[in-house]
Amino acid sequence: MVSGLYALGQAAGRVCLAGELRQVVVQMSRSFVFVATTRGGAILTVRMGGDADVGDMAYEVALFAAQAERALPVYLEPARTVTGGISGAHHWRP
Repeated sequence: MVSGLYALGQAAGRVCLAGELRQVVVQMSRSFVFVATTRGGAILTVRMGGDADVGDMAYEVALFAAQAERALPVYLEPARTVTGGISGAHHWRP
C-alpha cells in the first residue's frame, strides 16, 4: 500500500510539474495515513487515528522525515537487469 501511495504521489508531482515529493496524506473516515520521504530514499509511514490535529501531525511527520534523512542514510542502487529468453524481456537478478 505504501509503495503504491508513494508511486502515485511521484506521478502526481511529475504531471503537475510540482517538484520533488515530500508527503502524501490519505484521509479515511476514522484515521489518516501520512507517507513522507527523505532525500536519501527512505519512506516514513505514520497512521493517525483519534482526535489529534491533522495539520500538527503533518508538520511533525515532515519534521521527523527531515531529521531522519541526516540520521538514517540510505544508499539506493538501481536494480540490475539481464536480457534473456524472450526478446526484450528483462529479468531481475540480485
